[in-house]
Amino acid sequence: MTDSDSFKTVAESYRRRGYTPIPIQPGTKRPAINWRDALTWDDAKYKQLEDDPRAEHWGVGIVTAGLAVLDVDAAADHKTDADGITAFQRLNNELGELPPTYTNTARGADSRSRHYLFRLPEQYQGKKLHSPAPGIDLRTDGGQILVWPSKHPDTQTSYQWYDEQGKESGAPDPNSLPELPEAWCEKLATPQSKTATRQAPSLPELLKRTPNTTTEGTCGYVNTAYRKWEANPQAKGSRHDTARDAIHKLALAHHEGHKGAIQAIHAIQEQYPPMVADSRAGGLGEALREVQGMIDGVADAINSTPASIDPCTTYTSTPAMQRKSEHETVGFTLTELMDMQFKPIQWLIPELLAMGTILLVAPPKKGKSWLALELAYQIAIGGKAFGTIPVPQRPVLYMALEDGPRRLRHRTRELDTRPTDQLRFITATADIAAEIERFLTEHADHQPLVILDTLAKYTSMFATNPTQNAYERDYKIVGDLQRQVLDMEGSLLLIHHTNKNRSGDMVDAVSGTNGIAGAADTIINLDRKRFEKDAVLRITSRDAEEGEYAMTFKDNRWRLQGDCLESARDMVAEARTRSRAGDNTSIVLDLLHKHPEGISPSLVAEETSLNAKHAANRLQQLVEKGVAVKIGRGRYRLNA
Repeated sequence: MTDSDSFKTVAESYRRRGYTPIPIQPGTKRPAINWRDALTWDDAKYKQLEDDPRAEHWGVGIVTAGLAVLDVDAAADHKTDADGITAFQRLNNELGELPPTYTNTARGADSRSRHYLFRLPEQYQGKKLHSPAPGIDLRTDGGQILVWPSKHPDTQTSYQWYDEQGKESGAPDPNSLPELPEAWCEKLATPQSKTATRQAPSLPELLKRTPNTTTEGTCGYVNTAYRKWEANPQAKGSRHDTARDAIHKLALAHHEGHKGAIQAIHAIQEQYPPMVADSRAGGLGEALREVQGMIDGVADAINSTPASIDPCTTYTSTPAMQRKSEHETVGFTLTELMDMQFKPIQWLIPELLAMGTILLVAPPKKGKSWLALELAYQIAIGGKAFGTIPVPQRPVLYMALEDGPRRLRHRTRELDTRPTDQLRFITATADIAAEIERFLTEHADHQPLVILDTLAKYTSMFATNPTQNAYERDYKIVGDLQRQVLDMEGSLLLIHHTNKNRSGDMVDAVSGTNGIAGAADTIINLDRKRFEKDAVLRITSRDAEEGEYAMTFKDNRWRLQGDCLESARDMVAEARTRSRAGDNTSIVLDLLHKHPEGISPSLVAEETSLNAKHAANRLQQLVEKGVAVKIGRGRYRLNA
């Protein structure tokens, strides 16, 4: 098994074992194509899929027909249902221990959050079965699960098979899996809503006694959660799973004090049944019971007395912690900190530019709009940034508020672009923030990128607040955008100017107060002298390594100098060394680079027009400036 494995390379091996594999979009849990008729796919269909150019990037799912897969989740605040691990142990005590079986997870050998696979007895196949408890999902007829070599979208780690003893293994023969015991089957055949120990109250009644549930009283967190569900009610692969997770997220939000959460749950309760009624054997009645079961599963959170302070009113973007009520303290020991596991950094440009809110700053007419436009196009098609670095494909919105369609068409033609619906342009709008939110919500599952050209167009819409100083105003304007992007797991590139009255530090060069730079996650400075093609791209970031990279501007395209990031970085360092050394010694410096073992004045004299005395003087000057070191009598080398 290697990192290069994909649907293209392993689908046939899953078929030979008796599974029905389906392609999964890279970086998601979503099938790449309509798979509902997958059980009828023949050799020709699989040949067509394996020959698809996208197949080498697809992950793999398997259809769970004839199986009962218990998907046990760990509690993680707003991210999952109730604690499935605790519920799983309770059910083992109540119904009898499940027989050892093969499992599948992307969270490591020690994690109890995983898929447990069993054969479903024939008498239960085709029946309507249900999740046995909050935090435990059921995948059976009509379902699918991700398997190796797919990667989990949160951790970007590969799923792995484990045998009955918990050791890494290959996929099992489905016919060799143990059968799910009768007591467990009976549990699955009984809807949760009939066995719940506690039910949620009527939401219309709860709305009457819950304050601040009007649209105007809905906080940003709730609004974002609801709009994500509304924009893509199948984001989790099915309408059921997506609605269930949204309801759980909103129930916890209600408990924490977020305004409008109950109203949002009620809206889902009303909209969900008509969406799924046609696909349910019991029609609308079954769909109504289904959504009520989801709500009953989070009855404790809904029945709880919410915190008195909406966390959105006290939220700050740093440190990057989950929202907590004002009276709560977040603390941990160093030992606990060292044991924490975090999602890997998500890259807009691998190893160079992390996702988040990014400022691209340069003086006017220095090529930053050309840089942003080509970057937008390359990301939209999954091409190469700066002609060198492969980038993952994602939807892009370019808000070119200082350009019109004519100029944009001219520039895209200059860049030799081809048509793509993944790149959208807006050249005029009355509500910039609403357009950003709409695009981020519409593409919430694909880590979208929004480019705002320019930030000044946005900040000019805000009136001066006499209760705020300039720093507070700037920080709030950019900080609100940054939080919006953070909630939606997207990226925002803000094109901005440098301050003519400042020089030196690249952060100080950002036009406006330090509030603008302080609210951004990353700052990119494009340093180019007018009428020159070469430039230096400087990057400082909260999440990625700082760096300086040699760039060149040719045919309206920005390219890295050298064939990789390391080469471009080395070229900047070499140029700085030359500048520190002075023009008169550059020829000697070239020789030092060519001869890392060291050179002598006589060698310099032989290869240049300098005599031995002048060569010795140049070498000594380099030693005094710290560029070179003397390693012996009459021998010099570069100072490492």
